[in-house]
Amino acid sequence: MYAQIIVTGILVSLVFSYFTELSPAGLIVPGYIALNFGSPFKLLLTLAVVMLTILVYRLISRFTILYGQRRFAVMVLISIAISYLISLLPIPVAGVGVIGYLIPGIIAKECERQGIIRTLAAMAAASAITAGIALLFGAKLF
Repeated sequence: MYAQIIVTGILVSLVFSYFTELSPAGLIVPGYIALNFGSPFKLLLTLAVVMLTILVYRLISRFTILYGQRRFAVMVLISIAISYLISLLPIPVAGVGVIGYLIPGIIAKECERQGIIRTLAAMAAASAITAGIALLFGAKLF
């Protein structure tokens, strides 16, 4: 069912961006977010990594010229580094971490491109639609 939810998320992202002209933080993100609706702490931790990634990126971009692929690569590397540092913290809940290695960087890139509020709202809506479709077909998300 995992792969079907990811594919559903991709399809929902395509349709959503076509009708709203907003990117729901990339094609694969809504599927991964929908898969983790049952882990609110994981979602919050991922959003914290996204915000920290944007902050660090903006600091770095004051001293370097970052655009295109270089900007995306830097954002992904920053989010991976922050995720790794968080994984070293003694979090009392077992199995809690950030959603994937690339997801926070992808979300951060879209937040920087189209704005934080617009990106997070589009991502939440597309993820909720993806989760709703998955639940209709019998997925256990919670």
